[in-house]
Amino acid sequence: CSASCGGGLKTRIRKIGQLSSNGGRACDGDLEEIHECSVDSCETRLVDCALGQWAQWSSCEGMTTRFRIRLIEVQPEGLGQACSGALKEAEACSDVVDCLVTEWSGWDGCDRTCGGGQHERTREVIRNPRNSGMACPERLVETRGCSEQPCESKDCTVSEWSLWGGCSVACGIGSRTRGRNYTSRPCEDGQGCDLDLEEIKPCAEPPCGCNDCKWGDWVVWSQCSTPCDGGQRARERHILAAPDPGCKPCEAKEKEEIEGCNTQRCHDKVCIEGEWADWQDWEACSASCMGGQTWRARSVKTEANDCGQPAIGLSMEHRPCNVNVPCVASVDCLFDEWSDWSTCTSRCAGLSRRHRNIKQHGKGSGVFCNGPMEQNRHCQVDSGIQDWLEPTMYLDLTTLSQEQSPSGLGGLDSSGALMRFQRVACQSGRGETCKGNSVDLVVTPKTSYTGCDMQANRKKGTNLGSLNVASGTSVKLEFRLVDSETGDDVPAKELMIKIFDLDEGLGGTSMEKVHARGFKNYELSPTTSIQVEQELSQLTMFSASRYGTDDDDPDDPMQATPVQEAKAVALLYEGAAVVELNFEVDPGSFCKTFLFSAR
Repeated sequence: CSASCGGGLKTRIRKIGQLSSNGGRACDGDLEEIHECSVDSCETRLVDCALGQWAQWSSCEGMTTRFRIRLIEVQPEGLGQACSGALKEAEACSDVVDCLVTEWSGWDGCDRTCGGGQHERTREVIRNPRNSGMACPERLVETRGCSEQPCESKDCTVSEWSLWGGCSVACGIGSRTRGRNYTSRPCEDGQGCDLDLEEIKPCAEPPCGCNDCKWGDWVVWSQCSTPCDGGQRARERHILAAPDPGCKPCEAKEKEEIEGCNTQRCHDKVCIEGEWADWQDWEACSASCMGGQTWRARSVKTEANDCGQPAIGLSMEHRPCNVNVPCVASVDCLFDEWSDWSTCTSRCAGLSRRHRNIKQHGKGSGVFCNGPMEQNRHCQVDSGIQDWLEPTMYLDLTTLSQEQSPSGLGGLDSSGALMRFQRVACQSGRGETCKGNSVDLVVTPKTSYTGCDMQANRKKGTNLGSLNVASGTSVKLEFRLVDSETGDDVPAKELMIKIFDLDEGLGGTSMEKVHARGFKNYELSPTTSIQVEQELSQLTMFSASRYGTDDDDPDDPMQATPVQEAKAVALLYEGAAVVELNFEVDPGSFCKTFLFSAR
């Protein structure tokens, strides 16, 4: 017992024999008990026992149990109340989280170069305490004085250039450098440092293979920034050779080092103590829910000089906020991939569509869906220059004008046309809706024309026109699409004219030729016998190279045989109402016939 009379204390303790592990039940209960003893009165004085406040819980880091203790602040005397209660407690760490902060950062740059300044270092809270865990430290920012040397007006000066260094590479193209250092930095109103400290120029070594990265050596320390009261000096190094592609990369190393120098005092001065300004208002919480951080800051009202005591304390305070405000999980919107474009709704001026669905809707503070769910685009079925099997695309070369059928067959009509095919197509609509809106194809000589069989200038078979030209002559013909009623030109989005039966007579005489310009494209059979030659004035000549007979003449462009296709050429024009072609037959004893169709 701690006293022989008047009430004393005696204690008993127990220890943890085995800590819990692998999910076992953690220790929970008192480790020390205290009881009164020797309660008989020694004197009439009365002083009650007083227990101190509990200390902070010990850290749970790596532990399953944590502890805390308290002490007896006042021992009982006389008839005072004896001490009663635990002096040490244990508690499971299962749901307790202590505050965790980062290590201190390095000291930042001084805000003044001389005459006394300040710099600071900080640390951050990276985990807040929960369930009575160890609280975060109050200090997250430290401030101390720097650059305490007196200021004097002095210009910046530099040393002389060093010798040029060695080439940065042992082979290939590299560089060499030379440098100089500050011999003194400017003070007060002195001229600032604006001179180059390093020069570089290229150098060449013999070619090489793979070159790894190479660091250079440290240069010598620079001059100290001040002669006394503490300054700084620095040195640096550079990468001498960058690695070639695929070679060993550069290791992460320090490129510059700074250290203190000339720390001896210059002379005594009147010292000015640092003083803080008032705190600013607390900033908005960094998170709207589930705990964030808010802070407030203050600045130095009076700077301490080089011998004064800097303002002591925090320049910024932090505290938790919005800890118990729940959040909705933030989810960004996600779209499915676009479907394939649908089939075109029409051969001409149709529409094609594609669509997509929302795969995941946005939630909380995530990005919500924004964008089209369906897209349309204009389309048309491009039949191509070789698609001669589409009957609706052909001009109907069936009906010649009354002046040319039958009594005037073979001559020019009153307008000078050689042939006028009527109602070959509709400007819009089909069948009966075409009435009053039809198109004629007018074929007119633009040069003198000599025909050996004028009655051969007519329609032939299905959707074919026939034209004969005497040997040793040529004629330029104009093919024009006009409105059947008004005679106005009617341009076609695409107009294709195909010439059949390009051949020659015995011994290469009476060779048939077509001269054309202004077309977008042309098409020949893979087994063609037609030769193509570029001429002056952007003309292209298509000439025959095979003897021909009447059996080579097709009756329908959609049923032409391979032999007939071998002596045909198709010419494609865009946005055209008028096309001019020059038909020529070399000298000989034959009257030659050209067949043509149009789409």
